[in-house]
Amino acid sequence: MDHKPVNIAEAKSHLSDLVTRAEAGEEIVIARAGKPVAKLVPIKRERRKPGRLKGILPDLGPEDFAPMTGEELAWANGEFNDDNFAFSPAKLAAYRKKHSKPK
Repeated sequence: MDHKPVNIAEAKSHLSDLVTRAEAGEEIVIARAGKPVAKLVPIKRERRKPGRLKGILPDLGPEDFAPMTGEELAWANGEFNDDNFAFSPAKLAAYRKKHSKPK
């Protein structure tokens, strides 16, 4: 469906309508002094491909979504200090092992 070019002044005052038409798939030619100078066209959106991030993001299992302990929450919230947080070296090592990223 060929439409006559839209002059710049009309395009300025009806831009929202022209964009709606372009979104619907129409190509709108914009003219200056009757000569085509620009084209308003719809953007072709790329369909999402499942699995694009496979191998980039770590594989997560149910254990990764287990509720955090009170100590883990305090640590995550920056509330760690010697008075209110009792991570023994063994607990700290276990925590680091559980939450370290695979190499």
